[in-house]
Amino acid sequence: MTEPTTPAPLSPEREAEIRARAADEHLTPGPWRLDRESCDCGGDYPCGHGMYVTGIVAPTPTWAAAERLKRTGEQPRDYDFHRSEICEFTGADWELMAHARADVPVLLAELDRVRADRDAFADRVETLTAVAKSNKRHVQTMHADLQKAQRERDDLTKRVAELDRSETQLIGERDHMHDVADQLAYAIAPIEVIGEHSSENDPWQNALDHVTPAAQVDEEKQRVAEVLRIVSAWCTEANDVGGVDAGDLAWRLEQAGHQLPDEETAAPAEGSDH
Repeated sequence: MTEPTTPAPLSPEREAEIRARAADEHLTPGPWRLDRESCDCGGDYPCGHGMYVTGIVAPTPTWAAAERLKRTGEQPRDYDFHRSEICEFTGADWELMAHARADVPVLLAELDRVRADRDAFADRVETLTAVAKSNKRHVQTMHADLQKAQRERDDLTKRVAELDRSETQLIGERDHMHDVADQLAYAIAPIEVIGEHSSENDPWQNALDHVTPAAQVDEEKQRVAEVLRIVSAWCTEANDVGGVDAGDLAWRLEQAGHQLPDEETAAPAEGSDH
């Protein structure tokens, strides 16, 4: 089956020819219409020919009727507008009618082609419109995302600034605590004892090692208090009674569990109660 061919576009030259024929100043004014009559050639018996064209009716009288009306002053009759003879049409009329058989199909084909182009263009416009709307929505979404990202960036920038300030403050506090810890450590023991900071030495830990635990301090305080009570009692007895000496004091301390260093256990003095 032969594929239908697309008619070639109407050339500018052909279009100019058709326009010239349709605009000729010698054309009989329009619009034109066909004049029809019913055939009566069969007399009492219908011939079957029906209606047939008898001529063309135009808005102006024929040239012969115009001359008569001008001469007589009569009012025009219907038949004065009827044209059926060759001489009643101008040359321009015949040019238009003769070429109409070819011009009309060409013009209709051009109309079809232009309409097809218009429809294709309309479809393209519709597609582009849909794409544009979709792109607009996409751009709006991207714009909203961008604004959100900018807000988040601003928040993060503020947060970073706050963290920088906090870090600076913490560094200052750390350095201050370092100085305080050094002062405490060297108050417990001199630098010659606990040393300086190095990869192999921690004066803070060394100072802690020299610190007596609180429980032990309390215990030592109790021992000192007991020693003071024994010494106080001994002093009171030595003053009031007499007959006691240092050996007696040492013996009393030993009995209470307070051994004097590098001393032998002393016996009670003669005449004492012990």
